[in-house]
Amino acid sequence: DSDEGTFNISIKDKILEQSLVFWINNSTTEIKLVTPYFIPTFNIYTALKNALKRGVKIEMYIPGKPDKKFTYKASIFYSNSLSRYGMKVYALNNTFLHAKFATFDNNYAYIGTNNLDMRSFYSNQEGINLLYGDAVIKQLNNITDFYKELSIERKYKKYNKIRKIYSKFIFKLFSPLM
Repeated sequence: DSDEGTFNISIKDKILEQSLVFWINNSTTEIKLVTPYFIPTFNIYTALKNALKRGVKIEMYIPGKPDKKFTYKASIFYSNSLSRYGMKVYALNNTFLHAKFATFDNNYAYIGTNNLDMRSFYSNQEGINLLYGDAVIKQLNNITDFYKELSIERKYKKYNKIRKIYSKFIFKLFSPLM
């Protein structure tokens, strides 16, 4: 079918991060992110925050059961920070989720090996496939709908000022290693 296809993007310079920032910045209605680890770079965090401020609906699906406790706490910290701006965060009930994909405005998507963390963008040899076409987007939306049924929504939690400053310092300091 000429309306569907795929092409591969692999790590070279900053192309993975730049591509994701571009897709987030050009989304107008809805983004769905599925990742086991969410420790975003400054550029990704800023793009997501700005998309939320523009009124883009963003849903993120993360594990409900961690495999690495410190990394999981960092993911919770960053996702909580964006939930303050309206991002919906769903944790799969008592399950470790290792899927890695996203959809943008129900027009295109990626699926690949990259997590949403600095190591995936800059030190690991990660790759993604950009997908488009109604059939593949529908399949990925069916998966996120299934995940939503199995999940508990994590509501925004306000940290006290000292804990927030401490957490932000620690997670930013160690995020390149996670």
